[in-house]
Amino acid sequence: MDDLNVTSSKTGSVHDHDNFTLQKTSDVFDLLRAKYYAFYDLAKISQHLATAEHYMQLLEDNSEAEVPVSLRNRQKELRSQIIWYRSLLAPIRRLPLECLSHIFALVCTGCKVTREEVDCPATRLSQVCAGWRELARSIPILWSDININLYLVPESESFRCNGDMIRSILTTHLELSKNSPLCIVLGLPSDPAESQTTNDIIHSLVPHSRRFQDFSFEGRSSTLWSDVFVSIKGNLPQLQSLSLKLTTWVDMPPLSRKLDIFYDAPQLRVLRYQHSRGYAIEFPWTQITNFTSQYSWCSLALEDLCQVTMADKVTIHRCDTRRKAL
Repeated sequence: MDDLNVTSSKTGSVHDHDNFTLQKTSDVFDLLRAKYYAFYDLAKISQHLATAEHYMQLLEDNSEAEVPVSLRNRQKELRSQIIWYRSLLAPIRRLPLECLSHIFALVCTGCKVTREEVDCPATRLSQVCAGWRELARSIPILWSDININLYLVPESESFRCNGDMIRSILTTHLELSKNSPLCIVLGLPSDPAESQTTNDIIHSLVPHSRRFQDFSFEGRSSTLWSDVFVSIKGNLPQLQSLSLKLTTWVDMPPLSRKLDIFYDAPQLRVLRYQHSRGYAIEFPWTQITNFTSQYSWCSLALEDLCQVTMADKVTIHRCDTRRKAL
C-alpha cells in the first residue's frame, strides 16, 4: 500500500490542486481485483478515501466559476474512485476467509441448467473479483451440486443452453468439486433426435459415479438400459439416495434384461421408484429405510413394499388403480 500516494494534508481551496493527486484508475482496479481482504492496509485505504471525499466536497461546494476546468474534468473520475474505495472498505471484504467460505457455502444452492435458464451461483461469485474467484474455486462443495433438466421442452424455440455450454458447465463443476460427494439431478430429453446431447452428458458424469451421493434420473427407460450406464455397476460406494422416474411408451415392448447397476450400492438407504411392468430393476431392498413408490399401480407398489423389510418410512405417491401406469 506504500505506492498509494495518499495526500498527507488537505487544503481549503480547490485551487491548491498541486497537493492533490488522483490515484490512477488502473491502480484502483488492481486493488479491487487483488486479495485485499487478506493483505492490504485498510487504514491507508481509509486515508485515501477521506482525502478524495474532502476534495469532492470542495468541488461540490464551489460554483463552476470558482473551480478550474482541469479539476472539473476530473470530478467524474474522482466520484468513481470514491465509490470503489468505499467498496474496498465494505464489511464483506474484511471477513476472514473461513467466515467467507461458510457464507459462500450457504448461498450456493447448486447449479441449475434448463433449456431456458442457467443458474450457477458459484460461477457468479467467482466473477466478482480475483480474490473471490480464487476462494470460490478452492471450495469443492460449491461445485458438487449439479441439476440438469432438459426433459421438459418449453414453448419457445429459442433455447438458451446448447450442448457445448452444458459440457463446459459439467466439466468445470466436476473438476472443481475435486473429491467431494456429488448430488446429481438429471432430466434427459426423450426425443431420440437429441441423443448426442444425452450421450455427452452421461459420458461426462459416469466416470465420477464413485462420488455419487444423491442421484436422481428422469428420462426414457431405454437410456438407463443403454451400455453407457453399465460402468457404474459396482462403482457406487457413496450412493445414499436414488430417485428414478422412467418414461415408457404404450407400444414399447418390455425390456428383457433386468437392470442391476444399482444393486451393489452399500450405502443406499433412500429410494424413490416408479415401478412398471415394462421393466425390472434390482435394488438392495433390505437396506432401504426410506421408500417412495410413485406413479405406479397400487399392486406393483404393494409388491415393492413386501421387499423393503427394513423401511421405517414409506410413501405412496400418486399410485392409481383406475388407470394403467406407463
